[in-house]
Amino acid sequence: MIKWILLVIFIFYTFATDKIKTPNDSVTWTERLNNAARKGDQGRVKMVLNAFCKEENNQKLIEFLMQGNDKKITALHLASHRGNQIIIKLLLNAFSEDEKNKKIEYLMKEDGFQITALHLATHKGHVETVKLLLNAFNGEEEKDKLIEFIMHENMERHTALHIASGHREDHSSVLNVFGKKEQADKFIEDAMKRNRKVNETSIHLTPSVNEEIIRLLLNVFGHPWGEKEKLIKYLMVEDKYKHTALHYSSHNGQTGIVKLLLDAFSSEKDKLIEFVMKEDEKKITALHIAAHKGHKEIVKLMLNTFSEEKEKVIEFVMKKNKYNETALHLASQNGNTEIIKWLLNVFDSEEEEKKEKLFEYLMQGDLDEDTALHLATDNEHEGVINCLLNVFSEKEQTQLIEYIMKENGFQYSALQIAIEHGNEKIFKLLFQKQLAAAIK
Repeated sequence: MIKWILLVIFIFYTFATDKIKTPNDSVTWTERLNNAARKGDQGRVKMVLNAFCKEENNQKLIEFLMQGNDKKITALHLASHRGNQIIIKLLLNAFSEDEKNKKIEYLMKEDGFQITALHLATHKGHVETVKLLLNAFNGEEEKDKLIEFIMHENMERHTALHIASGHREDHSSVLNVFGKKEQADKFIEDAMKRNRKVNETSIHLTPSVNEEIIRLLLNVFGHPWGEKEKLIKYLMVEDKYKHTALHYSSHNGQTGIVKLLLDAFSSEKDKLIEFVMKEDEKKITALHIAAHKGHKEIVKLMLNTFSEEKEKVIEFVMKKNKYNETALHLASQNGNTEIIKWLLNVFDSEEEEKKEKLFEYLMQGDLDEDTALHLATDNEHEGVINCLLNVFSEKEQTQLIEYIMKENGFQYSALQIAIEHGNEKIFKLLFQKQLAAAIK
């Protein structure tokens, strides 16, 4: 009889407390549910949820789902990270029709790093999971909450748009989900073993996956709601380093995403130009990044946004970063000849003022007073050197000589750099150009 009484007391204690222990006296119910969600064990998730469904009301279950672990990670975070839609549906279906507000609160839950389930699903490229999370909000009735959901920023001030545009916190995001460094290391190591290369794992997403997620995010603001102002605000969001989604997609060479971002401004021309010209904390624009990385089509897309805005586009290409570098410096250093041609074509005009601006652009030095010509010579990019020198017309031979003879902060001209490198071909090219100009 005593055994039966003790058993009843044990069962009551087990289902009446939040910190319930398993037979091995080591795991709480929250940890049990989180472990099941992490492993994708649908059966175990059902078992835990069913245990709470035996209560007279649903309040106990809702409180249980909401609490998360000591890192504020819920089962929804883990299921979203894994892309397990069945478990996500099980968790969301635990909320009745009368508990819509609680359901929204659950969806918007953030962990200790202010990361939501949407951040994690986006990070892993789970398109259908992202769709499921967005569709959990009931249309027009909950549109404001849905917009708030996708505009949510984590501790680094990254929205899901930043993440889908190419930003990755590979190790830190994995560590955040797994809790222990050893487990995160093992996850990445296993992923590398399975795919041989890190860039083939789900941490590094294909452009098509990223593009699909961005379409889902941007469509939240579209028909039938037409939240244009909020959409522009969303696109303009900067992280703590003042990076926009355009900075990240330009860095990763994701041309399709850049086009999506630019096209989203539609007829808002002034806002579009403001977006393209945005600088990060080091005064780096998306153009600096694309020129440096050699992403030609992205450079072209950005320059084309200015169309007839001739003054603005010149201001744009002449922008200097913290290190006094223009996009021309960066493209010249890395031998991106086609990009250099597009940058110089911006100044293509018979107007005297434009010609003066072009000469100013070419003569611009970085922190070491290196011009684009110094950098191209130093890196032995013959094609770039030809491209830079060919912009001078017959009437501008004096400026051409001045350009070739200009010294950097170390009192080296491009000719002297060619001699220093022992590059006879480039030395001859520069010397002959200078000699021809002098004769004329």
